[in-house]
Amino acid sequence: MSVFWIKSDRGIYQLKSTDYGVNWGSPELIDYSPTTAIYGIAAAYKPNGDLALFFADQATLYVKRYISGEWQTKTSWDKDTGDLSGVAAIYDGDWNLFITGKDSNGNFKLWSLVYGDGGEVAAGTWSALKEFASAPSDGNFEYHRAFMDKPDVYRCFFIEKFTGTEAYNRPFWSHSVPDIKFIDNLWREPVPFNLSGEYGVAIAHHGDYCWLSTPYGVWRAKLAQESLDLTADVLSLRQEFSESQGRLVVELRNDDGRYASLGSGGLEVLDIGCQLEVSPGYVTSQGSEVSSGLTFWLDAYEHTSSGGKSSLILYASDGWSLIENWRARHQFRWNKATDEMSVKDILAFVLARVGLKLEVKS
Repeated sequence: MSVFWIKSDRGIYQLKSTDYGVNWGSPELIDYSPTTAIYGIAAAYKPNGDLALFFADQATLYVKRYISGEWQTKTSWDKDTGDLSGVAAIYDGDWNLFITGKDSNGNFKLWSLVYGDGGEVAAGTWSALKEFASAPSDGNFEYHRAFMDKPDVYRCFFIEKFTGTEAYNRPFWSHSVPDIKFIDNLWREPVPFNLSGEYGVAIAHHGDYCWLSTPYGVWRAKLAQESLDLTADVLSLRQEFSESQGRLVVELRNDDGRYASLGSGGLEVLDIGCQLEVSPGYVTSQGSEVSSGLTFWLDAYEHTSSGGKSSLILYASDGWSLIENWRARHQFRWNKATDEMSVKDILAFVLARVGLKLEVKS
């Protein structure tokens, strides 16, 4: 593992450990930055021990690669932007990046970008910048300090800085749609994270856990998907469908208070927003046989008690409600006269914003 920094004399230094941080070598000078106006630095290893160091010097992003034990000459990207303010990097076949800064018109942006290593992008070349978040130059919003990791899907954090009345530095987070490529730029709508801090939230994973860290705290969460089988407690189930809406109502037995405290203890997974999967089937000579059914999201629940009967009622809706309830945080526009996106790509983008993946069957 390595730590990189750039000193006031423009020197780029590396501090390296070969035993996961137990012992460290001496700082090594590996290069010099063009100026001292450095507003972002990130690095990512390949599985074979090679790595790439990225740093933002004013409006230019540089990459310096370490290949087979030798540092290569740094090179710059081929983009035209305003000043940059941050960079995050991970390796997954290519070096996948998040960039914060301004475009050439002064608008604040968060972009995704790929530096190729022969995966989706040719080695040593750059993909196009793809917009992830945007704010006008004359507004009160800026984007800074992006961090990214891939514990299961791509997950990112960044700081939204608001400079108006009741100013704040608030972390936002998002994740990619499952089973897509980073270069597709299909992300769920970013949402605020319940922390405050101008330095951002770093994300990493190891083993069965994902870790978040700030200058004042470290948190971890299990990566394993948790589930709860409700089948034996179902008293009734009703599904209602129309052309653009699907509803689910489930009644569960609660005579012994087993569902008294949703969202905690053994019921931690059963809470507002959780995913409910209904798999219908039959009892045959082979036993209980089911097939994959529809998926719903829990909107509300209520506890009922009357006539000596106690129940928990679950109210859920399908993916149509996710689309209906989505509100873009800023305007998106696709011009008819350009080939920026096909109709299919626009649909995939919108569906990704609510966490759904578009699959074209024919």
